[in-house]
Parts: sequence; structure tokens; C-alpha cells
Amino acid sequence: MSDEKQITPESIIPNVENQSYDTFEDFYKSIPYEGSLGILALGAAGLLAWRKKRAEIDEKKANSEENSNG
Repeated sequence: MSDEKQITPESIIPNVENQSYDTFEDFYKSIPYEGSLGILALGAAGLLAWRKKRAEIDEKKANSEENSNG
């Protein structure tokens, strides 16, 4: 068990300021495996928030059209 790497914040989060990337692909390859789930979760949360806000806007628009026509 002594061969296991200790996980520290420095080992999970790359030091982006001191790295140079030639392409976006190089940057994406630098994202650690452990951080991938967090990125997916943030994306899902953003999509859910966007859909909720869009539904509210559509509902307000439908109500205002009903009130103006009726």
C-alpha cells in the first residue's frame, strides 16, 4: 500500500498559469480524470437552470398573449 499516490489538491488541479497549450485539445487532455465528473455536473446544472428559465419566459409570454387576446 505504500506505492499508492497521495491525492492532494495540487495533484488534481493542474497549474494552468505555468503551462502552455498549443491547441484546445492539449488543454482538454490536461483535465484530470477526477475533475471530469465535476465538469459534467456543472454542465448538467447549467442546462437545467437554462431550461427552467426558458420555461418561465415561455409561460410569461403565453400568459401575456392570453391576456391581450382575451
